[in-house]
Formats: sequence, C-alpha cells, structure tokens
Amino acid sequence: MNNITFVITTHCMKKEPTNSSYIIDTIKSFNLIKNFNNSKIIVSFDGSKFPELNQQYDTFKHDIRVFLGQHFDKSQYETIYHYQNLNLVAHLRKTLQYVKTKYVFIIQQDLPFLRSFDLQSVLHDMEQHPQIKHLRFNDTKNIPIPGQNTYYDKIYNKYQINTKDNNYISSGIFCDRNHISTIEHYNNVIMKECPDKPNRNWHYPCWGMEHYLCYKPMEEHNKYGIYLFGHYGMKKMIKHSKAGR
Repeated sequence: MNNITFVITTHCMKKEPTNSSYIIDTIKSFNLIKNFNNSKIIVSFDGSKFPELNQQYDTFKHDIRVFLGQHFDKSQYETIYHYQNLNLVAHLRKTLQYVKTKYVFIIQQDLPFLRSFDLQSVLHDMEQHPQIKHLRFNDTKNIPIPGQNTYYDKIYNKYQINTKDNNYISSGIFCDRNHISTIEHYNNVIMKECPDKPNRNWHYPCWGMEHYLCYKPMEEHNKYGIYLFGHYGMKKMIKHSKAGR
C-alpha cells in the first residue's frame, strides 16, 4: 500500500441531489493510475445546506456506499459524514484529521482522470524533490490560457523538474483541483492560512482554498511549491464534468 490517502470531498447538489454518477465515474478513473496498490480512500460528505433535500442526499450517500462496498475491501475505504454545512475549507480541515499517511491526494468529486500515470514514481519524485509541495493534475493543456488566471502567472514554467519517469513545471497559481501534498504541508501552510468562511464579500456558492490563496504562491514559490504534472504543453490529465450545474 502506498503512503498516500485519496480524499474525495462531496456535498449535496441542489440541481442533482441523487446523482452519484459523477463521483462514481471519478473513482472508476482510478483504474488509470498505475501502482494504485490499494491506496486508502476517504469519501467525505459535507452537511447539506438544503434541508428539503435531506432524503435525496441520503440516497446519494447510500448509492456511493454500495458502490464502494462492491469494488473495494472494507479496510481500504472510509466514509465520513459532517452534519453541518461547512463548505470546502472547513470540510477539508475536519476530514484531514482522519489522514494517517504522509501524503494526501485531494480529489474533487467531478474531476475524473483521463490519462494514465504511475503513482509510485510520482511519490518517489516528490521524496527526491521536496520543493514540489503541491502537485496538481491539470484540467486544461499545460499552457497559460488567455482570460484565465494562468495567463497572469509570472512563474508558469519558470522552473522545470525532469526525472527518469516524469516531468513537472512550476506554477504560481493555487488551485483546488486534484492535487497531491504532504499532510504536513496542508496542515502547517494551507489550512493555517485559509479561513473557514469568506473573509470578504462573497457571492459564489463555494468557498475553497483557491479563493483565498489564488495568486499568493506567485510571490512565494518556495513556500507553496506548486507544480503541474507533465511537461509544458502536455494534454489535460483530468476532466471537469461540472456536477450539479
């Protein structure tokens, strides 16, 4: 078993409260990961902000439990339930308390993998190159995109790390999408900085780490150590299926 825990966060979707297909497709995509080696999986359910949908949300939870029970040994996965709506930062903060491995792989429920990679070689590279503190798998091609945050990223591809098996390029933008970090980095840097609730006027329905940190790593790359998996120009590794939209 690898020294990593996959943490999948999920919540009640107002438009599709019983649709478990997104998260199930994401978990199925783990079959693309070489040397997955029965890695631990935690599925964490945020509390619902829609009391009128509690029954449908319970159906959603049940369907995911059934899927996990059919495809994984009970010792490999854990389901966690939060009965208060916490939003992503507080939800993840509480869930990370259950992680006992050195590394954590934060997975969003609607971001399945599209391409294969070798998890064991990635973890080996992170051991050998500790400057990689946050390794993201991109849902776009590895190039700056006009009109998006990456277009303003001053250290995009400024640093490259090339190993026997993989390539990595630097980024100065923090993003919540599928990424690997050490649990120590998450607790001592990311969670230490991010408030559980918006600290300013905020109208977007979700509050995640990227909404607070976003451009900070551009100025402090050594502290945040953000890298993208793959070489410059590499095709996207994950797909955003946009659950509940």
